[in-house]
Amino acid sequence: MVYVLIAARIITSAVLFGAGVSKLVTGVDKFSIDIAGYRLLPEATTVFAAVSIIGAEILIGVAQLIGFAQPIPSLVASTLLLIFSLAVASVLLRGLDVSCGCFGERSKKVSSISLARNLVLMCVAITAIWAPGFIGSSTTELQQGRLRQNGIGAAVAIAVALLLIVARTIVGLYRITAESVHRNRITEPEAN
Repeated sequence: MVYVLIAARIITSAVLFGAGVSKLVTGVDKFSIDIAGYRLLPEATTVFAAVSIIGAEILIGVAQLIGFAQPIPSLVASTLLLIFSLAVASVLLRGLDVSCGCFGERSKKVSSISLARNLVLMCVAITAIWAPGFIGSSTTELQQGRLRQNGIGAAVAIAVALLLIVARTIVGLYRITAESVHRNRITEPEAN
């Protein structure tokens, strides 16, 4: 079982590190344009968001790979993937046609496959919470037991937060769509 947990941590590490490096190679400017396409942040903040995401992906990827301060990097990775999944879901619900920006130049348009991939990777990252660490991690059985208990609590908290955020996002997007449809009906001239 430990090998499965370590594999989950290494898979999450490789994907996040690879995504961060590919975005860095493609350029912060290109990734900030992809972020702007999501229409979730003010345009003035997209470069800061791009730099922050790239840095976080690379740092979390390295921390997970070497097992530094486990389970914190896995918790942060799970949270990042939750945020990415919500952003992709919002693009799909609003019917926007944008690049996901996930892997630099190799990025494709946002699709239900993008959302499914993020959700699967988020589950892998949540699984990695229970993986043992190597550097800066607890080594005694008592401390490992506490880490597992904290990991279970964190996973439950993430799952509850995910459900609440998804529900709120869906309700909010439904309201926006309903208001937009209502405005269009009011402003459209009637055909005789």
